[in-house]
Amino acid sequence: ILTLNLIIEVTKYTFKAFIVVFSFILVLAGFYMNIEINPNGNPLQFHETIYFLVITLATVGYGDIYPSTALGQITITLALTIGAGVLIPYHISKLMEKLQQDSPFLRNLSSSSITGHVILCGDISISHLLDFLAEFYHERYGKLKKELVILSPKAPDDRIKSLLLHPFYKNRLIYLQGSPLFEQDLQRTKLSKAEAVFVSLPSAWDSSDTDSILCSYAVKSQIKSLKVFSHLVSSKNRNKSPFLKGSIYIEEFRCAMLAQSVVCPGYNILFSNLFTSRTIPNMVSEKWLSEYFYGSNHSIYIVKTPEFLVGENLTDVILSMYFGNGTLLIGLMLPQTAVVNNISGPALTSSGTYIPHLKQQKKVILPPKFVLNPCKNTTLTEDMQLVLISHTVNLSTKQVSAEHTINFVDPNRKRYQEFNEDNPISTFLKNVNQFFSRLAVPDLELLINEVDTPKKETKDQVMNESLKTFIGSNKSKNSNNSSMNFRKDSMQGINISNPHSIDENLDQSIMEFNKDHEEDEYTSKELIKALCLSEYNGDWIALLSDISSQKTTNPKTEEILERIRLIIDKHSLMTFTTHGKFGKGKKGSSMKGHMLIICKSLKGLDLFLHHLRLPYISSIKTNTMAKSGVQPIVVLYQDEPDESWFATVKTLPLIAFIKGSSSNNVDLDKCGAKHAETIIITSDPYNSSKEQGNLEDSFTLMSYVDVIKINKNAKITVELVHEPNIRFLEDKKIQACGSNKRFHNYLQANQEKTFLKPEFFSAPHYASGNVSTFTVLDSLLCQSHNNEYIRDVAHELAFGVNGLSQSYPTFGLSSFVNNDSKCFSRLVGVPAIFHGKTYGELLKYFLQQKNLLVLGLYRSKEPMNSPAPYVFTCPHPTTKLYETDQAYVLSNSPI
Repeated sequence: ILTLNLIIEVTKYTFKAFIVVFSFILVLAGFYMNIEINPNGNPLQFHETIYFLVITLATVGYGDIYPSTALGQITITLALTIGAGVLIPYHISKLMEKLQQDSPFLRNLSSSSITGHVILCGDISISHLLDFLAEFYHERYGKLKKELVILSPKAPDDRIKSLLLHPFYKNRLIYLQGSPLFEQDLQRTKLSKAEAVFVSLPSAWDSSDTDSILCSYAVKSQIKSLKVFSHLVSSKNRNKSPFLKGSIYIEEFRCAMLAQSVVCPGYNILFSNLFTSRTIPNMVSEKWLSEYFYGSNHSIYIVKTPEFLVGENLTDVILSMYFGNGTLLIGLMLPQTAVVNNISGPALTSSGTYIPHLKQQKKVILPPKFVLNPCKNTTLTEDMQLVLISHTVNLSTKQVSAEHTINFVDPNRKRYQEFNEDNPISTFLKNVNQFFSRLAVPDLELLINEVDTPKKETKDQVMNESLKTFIGSNKSKNSNNSSMNFRKDSMQGINISNPHSIDENLDQSIMEFNKDHEEDEYTSKELIKALCLSEYNGDWIALLSDISSQKTTNPKTEEILERIRLIIDKHSLMTFTTHGKFGKGKKGSSMKGHMLIICKSLKGLDLFLHHLRLPYISSIKTNTMAKSGVQPIVVLYQDEPDESWFATVKTLPLIAFIKGSSSNNVDLDKCGAKHAETIIITSDPYNSSKEQGNLEDSFTLMSYVDVIKINKNAKITVELVHEPNIRFLEDKKIQACGSNKRFHNYLQANQEKTFLKPEFFSAPHYASGNVSTFTVLDSLLCQSHNNEYIRDVAHELAFGVNGLSQSYPTFGLSSFVNNDSKCFSRLVGVPAIFHGKTYGELLKYFLQQKNLLVLGLYRSKEPMNSPAPYVFTCPHPTTKLYETDQAYVLSNSPI
């Protein structure tokens, strides 16, 4: 309606301006023809006068007609001054104002031919939009021609306008100004022909759930069958919009990623790499970047179980997939069914009697249930789905890989293929290769400038052939016997003189996270700590209360109780905190090995603290400077916490709150920042706004500058709301992305086809896990549209691992993980026996002998001379292991 009114107004004013100017010319022509004559002396005709005035006002003036009298010259001078100087410019400017109001962002798509498009609505920022577009138009989805309609309440800024004019997005992006809460604006997007609707999360989290839920209800009121995808801040609002798809609860996600990164440094980057489709360069100049890019190019895939894998043992399938194509099977989607009793009413028979109520059981198919790291003895069935970590499909990468294949053919490999052309085992292996070729073709050589020459078959290749032979022959053997034979044969690829030494090294690596500070035997205080964690869930106050209340007449028992009281009084929270408040007599300079949390807001911090005090996480010795087991936590906040908020954390052990600011060196010294082992600087995403832009991370960045001056050895994790601000953390002496270019401008265009967001994911601070962002949520929202079960996988990896969902009942949050799937993560050192060997050998041994699933490596900076440690997701089987490497492992029991 507004657009129609605007078109009418423009038409009316155009007609009005034409009438005014034409009337002015007619009146002036009538006056001028009576006071002037032609240069040849003949009277002027009316049409000649009009012709003369038009070319005069247009400042053309051919000179064939001109005024010859003084009165005529004065008349033409006044006509030019009034007409060409005032009247015509005035109406033209007014008309241009009317035309400018007819913005292309207010047009209606109802009459256009667009169909099957996707709608993105909400308050759109350029940063989130680029993240969404990078995922939506990635080659792996094959949707490069699909249109995306953006519906936003505000007009696009200059950066978004430049994006709309880019050649790649010019015919793909349509920007409309309007609100999804208005029915007319939704109809302008041609909602009836849309495929799906995405609701973008507002900049400030405080009111974001209200906006998202209202937008989803507005869309559903128009078309009930349309899928709506949106994230929510808190799971408390889960029941208010049960039809939302792909929801990740951001508040819980934020706390979970911080907690998981404390247990396993770099876990947040491991998660981000798996759920973000990266666009990586084909060539890089540094070795560490080649490994990091190789790992970051992995993604999660959910596929149906192929027919030739039905009936196979899970362990055998995991190994055959990994050594065959570098694909790692991390979980299964198990089918679920439920039996519903249908009670029918009494029926009248032909004889006139009634049959009583009948109960009929009906089987209902439920959504599948995701199990992370399932039991290794599981046998695959046809109704299961495989959850895989595999290389992301990249057309350019596949093309280069094909060129390398054409240029070189191994003679031994050629003879092997000719020998096995008619072999049934080879036919089976061909099916395996064809199955995985749909996912990706991993090739490490594509990421480095140097291409190694082919060598002889390694032990991994020999093991690979034995795995293939086993699977091919397993069709005609008993599954139990074949599994035993496989485990026996597969170990032949590793030359181990003393297998028991591997067990000892592995146990030592797991139990002793830092050998320099771990004691050989449990001391008295460690035994008390173990008792507190196992029986009292880490509640030192409850343990001390029970011990103090014990009365006995036995002198020996009383002596033991007195010793326990002394140990608790010396090493528990009673000397560090008083119900969570910092003791005034305690000097911060004497604290060592603790965790320092610098925050701008306390919102969400209570859940994070509860995660850190869960029994399993508390049992992990993460601090190496302090010997008290549980790592003390100091929270530096600018104000005193509210009593209502403080009531949820005051019973947690070894937590102190200090009022102060990171900009004050006295406050930093008071909280022991100089000797802290772990420092976490959190942001305030609840009160951020789109107008702030880069300034929304100003507190976090300035706190980092103040902390790094006094403690460069601590592991510092910085939380950023605006990801491009990571450039302020990087050392200016280090070149970005291993090239001669520094971080390029925010809207630098890719020369080939698309806008690319600056490659901040390759920055050393990000690759090492020292920066925590929320950009993966935009990718997850887009991936949920292509696979509805990807959210279940993300939930389990974020909230299910290490039992973080155990903290949710305290805050009234919903537990949305599979309670039957118990999974624990840990970052363990590589056993000494595997130093110098390959990653494939380590993965095989951990899987078969220790029942541990390895997801990747956390590689230190020494082997590849990198600026910082980095996450190496799902390395190639031939990757060489070093002494300082650590492995991300998953286990079904506490490690």
